[in-house]
Amino acid sequence: MKYKNIFLIFILLILSGCSAEYNIKINNNFISENLEINNVDINNFKNFNLPIDNEIDDVDFYSPKEEGIDYYNIETTDNTANIYYDFNNEDFDFSMLFKSCYEDTTFSKDDYELLITTSDEFLCFNEYEELENLTIKINSNYKLINTNADKIDKHNYYWYINKNNKDNKKIVLRLNTRKLSLSIIEKLMESSYFVPLFLIGITLIIIFIIYMLKKIGEGRNKI
Repeated sequence: MKYKNIFLIFILLILSGCSAEYNIKINNNFISENLEINNVDINNFKNFNLPIDNEIDDVDFYSPKEEGIDYYNIETTDNTANIYYDFNNEDFDFSMLFKSCYEDTTFSKDDYELLITTSDEFLCFNEYEELENLTIKINSNYKLINTNADKIDKHNYYWYINKNNKDNKKIVLRLNTRKLSLSIIEKLMESSYFVPLFLIGITLIIIFIIYMLKKIGEGRNKI
């Protein structure tokens, strides 16, 4: 199974008792993927190389980078490690991180719809009992069609995975790629200020029309 390739990362997390958040940011032309790990011993990430392609098997994570293979960028500051890469739309379905902990994953994007789904079970807990929880966050300004996210905060969708829900923690996100989420007019219409602003606008138009009619009438009287 391809998800075994990511287990080394979780070992590094667990031994240090740290927390992690897996982020996907979806833009028009590319997809940013990021695994942010807090409260870690950054020495664990020295000379650590992770290929982006989940089709690559039997990788020695601490061997020098091989020519012709693309690797994740890894940055460390203080006690935080950041593993990230920007994919184009066509290549993201091969992402090592995206494919890591589910038996089946799907990513598709066309001119009408973007779809992200996984199988039910989050598998990484099966190998490492010390792993307590993981947050998955997906960000996109495409219009939402439907999702099973645990939390929606504007353009952000969150799933919280732990040992209690791991066996039934499928990820589903469908977005409308033809439309960005809430145009300026839609935002205005959904605003609590829409009705009073609308009434004020209508009132000003009526006052302006009355004023112009009065001016026209005064002009005729002078003649």
